[in-house]
This record gives sequence, C-alpha cells and structure tokens, in this order.
Amino acid sequence: GKHGILPKHRHQKGKVVGKHPSRLVGIQEHVKDGLEEEDGHGVEADAELWETFEERAQQIIDNHEAAPFIVFLEVESTWKRISLFVKESRKPCLPVVVPIVILCPTMPPSSVIEQLDMQDDELLGFVKGS
Repeated sequence: GKHGILPKHRHQKGKVVGKHPSRLVGIQEHVKDGLEEEDGHGVEADAELWETFEERAQQIIDNHEAAPFIVFLEVESTWKRISLFVKESRKPCLPVVVPIVILCPTMPPSSVIEQLDMQDDELLGFVKGS
C-alpha cells in the first residue's frame, strides 16, 4: 500500500494521514533514475532485503503527491551521518514520521540495518547510488 507522513502511534498500522502538497522540485526524477540502475557490487545484505529497500523507495517516490519525503544524499561510503539523521528523525518525541529515501554509494552494513530497524521501517527506502 501507499504510505504517507504518519503519527508515531499509527506508523506500524501503515495508514496515511491526510493529503500533503508535494514540495519536490524534480528530485523524484533523479531518484527514479537511480532506481533503474542495477549494480550489485559490494552488497552486504541478501538480495531479498536489497529488493525490499528499493521497493520501499519506489513507493515513497510514487506517493510524493500525498506525502512529501526527504532525500538523504550521502556521497561518502560511511553510514555515520545517515544513521544519526535517521535516529533523530524517528525519535518518539516527534509528532510524525517523515518518509526518507537514502542515496548512498554503499549498501548499509548489517549492524546499521539492525540499529535503524530498516527491515521494519516501511517509510525508509534505500537506493545504491549517488
């Protein structure tokens, strides 16, 4: 299903709360181009998980008219800044969960996948690229 910006208590239920105008300026096309590139080099997670992250990213992009999202572009291969940003954006004190699409030249290490709960966060997508 499609997802939007969700209050924390409804995030797990996967319900969209209202419609929000898109504030994107051509970024969805850049992200879509990244999704079409296939590059399996350096993948540390299994193929099914990799596919899940890309599918989530595509769902977030497709739903941009109903729910604006954040694109986090990491040009280095570390996940330190990404991890900090995602942790801060998912704090319980925040009223909403904003969808995030991460563009990074490397797949996240398994420790980061676990730490950020990436397997279960349906509003967090990842595309390998920069």
